[in-house]
Amino acid sequence: MHDFSTFIALSCPVRHYAWGERRHGSVVPLIAELTGEATDDATPWAELWLGAHPSASALAKTPAGDIPLHDLASAFPNEVLGTGRQSTELPFLLKILCCEKSLSLQSHPDRCHAARLHAAYPERYPDPNPKPEIIIAISPFRAMIGFRPPLAAIADICRRTALAPWRDQWQTSPSLRQLCETMLTIPASTIPALLDNLAAEINADPAPTSADILCADLMRQHPHDRGALFAYLLHQLLLRPGEALYIPPNTPHAYLHGQGIEGMASSDNVIRAGLTPKLIDHDALFETLDFNAHEPLSLPPSGDLPGYRCYQPPTPEFQIETMTGTPLDLTTQPPGPSLFLVLNGAAALVAPGRPKQRAPRGSAWLAPAALKAGRIQPLTPDTTVVLARQRQSAPSSPAT
Repeated sequence: MHDFSTFIALSCPVRHYAWGERRHGSVVPLIAELTGEATDDATPWAELWLGAHPSASALAKTPAGDIPLHDLASAFPNEVLGTGRQSTELPFLLKILCCEKSLSLQSHPDRCHAARLHAAYPERYPDPNPKPEIIIAISPFRAMIGFRPPLAAIADICRRTALAPWRDQWQTSPSLRQLCETMLTIPASTIPALLDNLAAEINADPAPTSADILCADLMRQHPHDRGALFAYLLHQLLLRPGEALYIPPNTPHAYLHGQGIEGMASSDNVIRAGLTPKLIDHDALFETLDFNAHEPLSLPPSGDLPGYRCYQPPTPEFQIETMTGTPLDLTTQPPGPSLFLVLNGAAALVAPGRPKQRAPRGSAWLAPAALKAGRIQPLTPDTTVVLARQRQSAPSSPAT
């Protein structure tokens, strides 16, 4: 029998994508520290997944053995997810993401497009769910996201002689959609020389623009990949620790460098546009992308108690909470499941009538919906817990 009257420990999968953090001498990647796994200088540590998505479900440690959380939720939806739900899927996913190089330039489809793409290409788009997401910086975190105003992009492109094959395709002042279409239709055979000439031109310029500098960096990371030219089209920004960014569906973006907490709907749908050897789906890209210029959507946290922050995106699937030195009392919280990770320090997990559990740094846990009373108690003042759950109508006080 499974025990849903207490916190359930999770074993969570790691993704070793090429852009992840590597060990540098005595400096160990954050995810390797959290999992306690040995590493070497060559292995990249990119993402730690806490969730039940079939692509990489966590394993729930139960008296009956380790069981994929996806299967546990499907078999016991009332106990894991709560009553009155229309689905047996956990609707949110929590990740720790660490990148030394840029991720692919990508977007994620909204619900309508995700359902259509999954039905047509299930091997490419593994679920019918949208993927709104937020990133909360742990360290200084660089990203590019969303289209700049077209005139600003055009001005930077027109400064560069090497980009003549791009702008020669414009009949009038192009829209953002036309800027993308004409960039992606430059003949592939000419791209290596174009990018080599552009890199030399930027290197010789004593006053390159910020778009030039980012493009040159991306060209070094991804030689002869035209995706580097998106540096001229998208906003770039730097998040300080604790700052957060909301990425709506259909928004082009690429994370560039840093450590962050990702919260998202439970989806693994990615439409790639560049900076990758993987498939670039031009049809899906132009069908789904939002080609309007938008400023990046910062997401300021709420929360009245010291050490408590709640990040609530404008989407119903999830919210992310961080608690430093602050307990969480489940009796004060709305019903439903939550996932949490001890990012720093250690915590005591107290469930009524059950032995107290110690949650060391790096441990991941499920508080199932059936656990209606319990407490996450920090054991040190710097204990930090990151928690994901379905979005509430208003933030709840973590403890009475």
